[in-house]
Amino acid sequence: MELPINLPELEDNTLKLIVPRVMGKPKVMYNGREVQKQNNRFSISNGSGQPILITLKNNYLDSVPKVFINDQEKQIVKPLKWYEYIWMGLPILMALQGGILGALLGFVAIRLNSIIFRNDKSQVVKYLTTLGVNVLIVTLYLVVVVLLSVVLNRNK
Repeated sequence: MELPINLPELEDNTLKLIVPRVMGKPKVMYNGREVQKQNNRFSISNGSGQPILITLKNNYLDSVPKVFINDQEKQIVKPLKWYEYIWMGLPILMALQGGILGALLGFVAIRLNSIIFRNDKSQVVKYLTTLGVNVLIVTLYLVVVVLLSVVLNRNK
């Protein structure tokens, strides 16, 4: 996912945040070239040669990190709504009954749901797709539990 970072002091230069779809670290691109991270920050120069420091901070439940420009938070995407967080976080309830496996699969579902909510699809499509992800993750959990119980009961 490519997200433009609009800064007036960059004039005609382009600054983008590249967020990987599933796994990986986000990248900062300046005029089509990847900016290398130094001391947990990215550094570029504006049109007059002044440095601009960019810091990315994990947003945990959201796939898009928080962006700080010279230590001031810059909102580059609309924040998710509280009810979207609740909907995409429902799979974590598997941890209550499913232990570590349920928690692990719940976090995978949350990550996938977060990516889906950052799509430019309609709200109906987003909710139906995340419902499908949640059902798929719960089904995967049940299959793994059944397989483990069969294997463990055979060894008795």
